[in-house]
Amino acid sequence: MRRQALLFVMEMQNNGEHMRLRIGRSLYKVLRTARIGSCSTGSIDYDSKVITLARSVGVSNRKLSKQEQEQSFYHEVVHGILYDMRHKLEANEKFVESFAKRLRLLKWVPHNKNAAGFHENVLVPQRPERLRKLRKKVSRNKGSS
Repeated sequence: MRRQALLFVMEMQNNGEHMRLRIGRSLYKVLRTARIGSCSTGSIDYDSKVITLARSVGVSNRKLSKQEQEQSFYHEVVHGILYDMRHKLEANEKFVESFAKRLRLLKWVPHNKNAAGFHENVLVPQRPERLRKLRKKVSRNKGSS
């Protein structure tokens, strides 16, 4: 069981000009390029273990926003995870995009003290507006502690 859990651990290392990302047993090189084709924002090559992310898209060379680039990164990571799992949904673009959007929304949020009196951090999906309300609530709670 422990071995299976380790297969899907992702590690990112920054090596100056590119990042490396471990998905399962495969170590991918993450490269950023000016453009990929005419309408693609990212790609993953399972054989050469390379994830390529575009900075701009389209014939007009429209620059991608930080959020669009981040979404493209998570989209390709989801493809990589599903490929590593040999899952049939790996080629389902609608599922991959939907899952990547949810993955991108995961944030660490402070949690109350546990039974031993330690503060715990919990990884939970949050919508941006929900996050703002939660931050206000947490800051009020810190003031009363």
